[in-house]
Amino acid sequence: MARTESLNINHCVASSVTSPPNLGEPIDHRIYKQNHQSTCHDITQNPNTNVLHILVGFSKGQIQHINMQTKEQKVFNEGSYLDKSKVTCIKWLSFPRTYFIASYSSGYLYVYDEQLNYQRDTNIQPTYATIKDDENNFSISYTKNNTKQARNPISRWSIGNGSINEFAFSPDNVLLAVVSQDGFLRIFNYDKMELVAYMKSYFGGLLCVCWSPDGKYIATGGEDDFITLFSLDPDEHTSRVICRGNGHTSWINSISFDSYMNAKTYYSSFIQPSSLHNDNDGMKKFISHSHSDASYCDTTIPSLFYRIGSVGQDNRLCLWDITEDILKINSNSKQNPLVRSLISPLKPTTNGYTTLSSDTLTNTQTSLGKSSLSSLASRLSIIRHSHKINKSIDDTSDTNSITQSNGSSKKSRKIPLFSNGTSTTKSISSKNSTTSDDTNQSLLSALTNNNNSSSRQSNFDLTKNTFGTNLCPKLEDTQMIEPVITEFISNERLNGIYFGENYLITSSQDGFITIWEKPQKLLNINTMKSTKVVISPLLSCQALAELLRSPPKRISILEADIGKQFQQEFQSTHIPQARYFDQLECVKPTKLIPRGLPEVKCFESYLSRLGVSNNDHIVLYDRSPMGFYASTRAWWLFKTYGVNSLSILNGGFLKWLKETNKTESSDNNPAKTEETGKFTVRFNEQMIKSYNDILNLVSINSKEPQLVDARPPSLFNGANAGHIRGSLNVPYSQLFDQTNQGLKSNDELKKVFTGAGVNLSKSSIYSCQTGTTASALAFAAHILGQESLSVYNGSFGEWKELAPPEFIVCDQLVNPAA
Repeated sequence: MARTESLNINHCVASSVTSPPNLGEPIDHRIYKQNHQSTCHDITQNPNTNVLHILVGFSKGQIQHINMQTKEQKVFNEGSYLDKSKVTCIKWLSFPRTYFIASYSSGYLYVYDEQLNYQRDTNIQPTYATIKDDENNFSISYTKNNTKQARNPISRWSIGNGSINEFAFSPDNVLLAVVSQDGFLRIFNYDKMELVAYMKSYFGGLLCVCWSPDGKYIATGGEDDFITLFSLDPDEHTSRVICRGNGHTSWINSISFDSYMNAKTYYSSFIQPSSLHNDNDGMKKFISHSHSDASYCDTTIPSLFYRIGSVGQDNRLCLWDITEDILKINSNSKQNPLVRSLISPLKPTTNGYTTLSSDTLTNTQTSLGKSSLSSLASRLSIIRHSHKINKSIDDTSDTNSITQSNGSSKKSRKIPLFSNGTSTTKSISSKNSTTSDDTNQSLLSALTNNNNSSSRQSNFDLTKNTFGTNLCPKLEDTQMIEPVITEFISNERLNGIYFGENYLITSSQDGFITIWEKPQKLLNINTMKSTKVVISPLLSCQALAELLRSPPKRISILEADIGKQFQQEFQSTHIPQARYFDQLECVKPTKLIPRGLPEVKCFESYLSRLGVSNNDHIVLYDRSPMGFYASTRAWWLFKTYGVNSLSILNGGFLKWLKETNKTESSDNNPAKTEETGKFTVRFNEQMIKSYNDILNLVSINSKEPQLVDARPPSLFNGANAGHIRGSLNVPYSQLFDQTNQGLKSNDELKKVFTGAGVNLSKSSIYSCQTGTTASALAFAAHILGQESLSVYNGSFGEWKELAPPEFIVCDQLVNPAA
């Protein structure tokens, strides 16, 4: 026998108690025989009497109802006459309040009424009449009854192939999301009994599902080890997979949105009080957008943010931050979000609790006093209440029972049967995770279900219509994210996660319920003008030094070069933690394009050996006089290959030496021979233009996009050089402030562009001789806010060889330069 206990956790949460619940003494506990294992539960509270009503599902299909005031018990599906497979998920409906829904590993979902006759005569087999039979592999039936007396089940839904592993209702109680062992997420309009949308896992079954608080997104986890974020946002106009998350190493058993964490709450936690005052200690620079400031932060308020938690059979807790950048990338984009994975071990403390150490952060120790940003990992403390469930045997009880009891003050939700759906009732019990045995449930159900049901296999195969689409994209077409926190927190498989206001709770199969305290003392957003934390694309030397001392995310510093011109100099001295990056390492030069794009697989391996991952923020610098030659070309290359989190050091290495003189040699930072990062190219075709693209524009005398040439006037107008017909001239050298050794101010840069006739509100294509200085113009336009820009990589070097003579404008003889 196994003993399970009920804990009044949900009741505390529903009553808006912000402190973690007390797991000292359970309000109820029951003991069951080993062959009657509880698998799931749900709880509701009568708003008029405050009486708790508990449902418990069991491994042989029975369902137990317990009135916690009267201790009255009822058993549904007694003797397994309806379904002999295990109950996988069970939830109360809000209206009628006596209705509840249970899903089974046989692939059926039953609607019950707690007040109806819970038939005990197992010799009477139920019969069903189909009221909805959809070609998309689901059907809905109701129970036939020769008498006028209604009986359970009220209705039966047949969904997909294999076990239904979990289901959840949208916050507005309209949509029902169901995940199954066949790997599909199916979203139904419960009122209309229609399949609204569906999505497929990358492979294997889906085991868990949850809705975002606003009902726009659904998160799933399963046997492919990925979390998947699926969009139902009406602004998207189409349902699609937003991203998949790679952080677990085994099946994901439970997933949940943190309904207490929104954009304002999240971003406000990164702002220190000193950064909000206009004092004289330099902190005023925090809210400035000028690239000449020492600050590395832009400050604009984001409108979207979600936090997701997941636990799995790898004993890991993962937290995922879903930012606006991730959500707004369209379905055709192959860019990666800028998310960092932090792995920090737990340190036991003398008081018997555990805390997450702040000195285990990657690269550097986070210091709250030195930075306006503080790592989430360094502020996450854990209060572990080890409430071990007693495994003693008691032979006195042969009744079905409860794993946990969570008193809950539920909001009234009026949801009639097949009308408006229901809302998920959150609970904190240790739900049995779906193990590998469940993969055979689709076969088992055909043998064990003695309710006159036939095999539910269908000729309709959704897989043929989904793989390679927005509903099941290939991995190379999928936006991949990593968790911001990943932590081994248990010796056994984790099977539940729940978020409270200031804490989160996890459960594991060994009977432990663990409370983790969330970050505290989040500042009042009303006192702030802006709170979004983004590293500026242009860094001063002081800002880079601050990043090195206290990075808000993982930073990769690369000294950019073109053709190993400065490799020996790098080995002798360079910026601390920097790696040498030759952007021609994987390039096969041609006569027309000597500086082409690197071969993708080679480039991915090269960057991975440098320790660079897609989630890093990459800081670039070079050794040119102003610091904007190889670095800006590398900036464009990374943008073309799908990286958005990029910065360039203003003034480059020479200015760094002048202002900080902090360097190291390659002896202190040896080259890496193994792949310590994980970089994947996600090509952004909007950043690069080809000869044919330019030819098409020039042929029709198009004024947009604007063609802008970065070469000096002597080359732009040279008889032996010339320029592309219709192009404007913004000489590369005009971008720089020679006195301050860096880019000119934003106002001065705007005058340079507008003086040449360039409208930054329109799109532009930048060119030069070989595509290098054109990248510097593109970068300058980028920090000025130009949204649509690209580089003609072949530039005039290719154009003069291929273009018709009438498309080349020449004035005087000048020797061209690179």
